[in-house]
Amino acid sequence: MTANAIASVSLDPPLVLVVVDHRARLHRFLEAAGQFGVSVLSEEQEPAGWHFAGRPQPGPLPPFSTLNGVPVLDGAIAHLACDVSSAYLGGDHTIFVGRVTALRAAEGEPLLFYRGRFHRGIHGPFMRRAEDPDDAAERPALEAWR
Repeated sequence: MTANAIASVSLDPPLVLVVVDHRARLHRFLEAAGQFGVSVLSEEQEPAGWHFAGRPQPGPLPPFSTLNGVPVLDGAIAHLACDVSSAYLGGDHTIFVGRVTALRAAEGEPLLFYRGRFHRGIHGPFMRRAEDPDDAAERPALEAWR
């Protein structure tokens, strides 16, 4: 499944959350298995992102491997293996909180998702760089984040 977002919950213990629609096939597997893997896709993995979002793409998919016994997608720039520590109902979704049991990271740029599209590069048109806060064009965007 392609998740719209994951979020860090805690550093000690290391916890992340993922929100899963009740209708998603992964939902019942996640409840039964009590574990999940997160693969942070690289810029080059957009076809895999669409495929796992329910829009199959032509061509082969990257292979899977395991991290701590949890499936993860090869070629991703980061992998997390998590044990479900709690689950909360959130309307038509469930918020699964996972304790990170293993982590590995590689070099590369992440594939980003914003306004219904994938984007490449962390300085795309929707991102505001904070390096130059005195720039008048940047000020409104920086204020909006505060």
